[in-house]
Amino acid sequence: MTHFAWTPAPAHLSRPVAVLLLLLAVALGGCAQRATHATQDADATRDELNKAAELQAQGDPQASLAIYGRILQQGEEPLARLGTGRALLALGRTSQALEEFNRATQLMPSLPQAHVGRGEALYQLGKLDQAEDAFSKALNYAPEDAQALNGLALVALAHDESEQALALLSTARNAAPDVPMLRYNRGLAFFRLGLYADAVTELDTFLAENPDDAAGRNARAAAHMLTGNARAALADADRALALAPEEADFYYNRGLAHQGLLDHQAAVTDFTRAMARRSGVPHYYLNRGESRILLGQTGEGCADFRRACDLGQCARLEKLQQAKICP
Repeated sequence: MTHFAWTPAPAHLSRPVAVLLLLLAVALGGCAQRATHATQDADATRDELNKAAELQAQGDPQASLAIYGRILQQGEEPLARLGTGRALLALGRTSQALEEFNRATQLMPSLPQAHVGRGEALYQLGKLDQAEDAFSKALNYAPEDAQALNGLALVALAHDESEQALALLSTARNAAPDVPMLRYNRGLAFFRLGLYADAVTELDTFLAENPDDAAGRNARAAAHMLTGNARAALADADRALALAPEEADFYYNRGLAHQGLLDHQAAVTDFTRAMARRSGVPHYYLNRGESRILLGQTGEGCADFRRACDLGQCARLEKLQQAKICP
């Protein structure tokens, strides 16, 4: 079967600002009972935490880091460590984020968000077993935490356990029915199970709420292709690339849509664009080779199949050699 490019959404599920601030305020109340600060200092810390959380929710993690840093200069605070980890994760500084989440769990072991943060960082670092353990610990303290359930589902998807992932995502959706990313990942689970129409349905709902999500458009393009709707796939792929014009896999998926519509010259162009942005991907060469052969460009097509073979995918070249099409 043709390879389609679609990756899971991150483990973190965005929450409305008001909900995030409420979580911080409630948790801080528990911290204040430790009597490490005077009441006035605790109130000031809570205000600073809320301000940092709001900045982060508005998409400014760098500004929130400065506030968390000021709080930590006054003494250890688990929520400041948690917030610092969140900000670092948003900035792509995953290893540093993991250190902050580790510290937060040491300071306040019963804080489920800290264990979720650890799980997300470990997942991004490819440490799946440790990530699974962290998400499971979060569920020990909050059995219906949607973030932790979503994280476990992503680990299951990484292990090709799509049925288990779908069950976890369904439980998460029941706990947090208004979180769009759960629908995105449910779509992926349906896709992996070969239930492509169900994947399209989930992504329809996701994109109705997030019409400018490039990854969602790309994902639905892949699902449309496998329901035989190449024209709808092309429309989604066009929109995905308008939103994210440097994503190699988006060009690749649009190339597949062009192939489905028998526009092989446009397919070759998009596969080449994908290669220009990401090298060493065998299925880029395999599909460009197919389109070149169909365009009568046998030499160029065979060269693509040889390159794919160099990258470990030789079956197609060997068949063409047996048929005396490629030397």
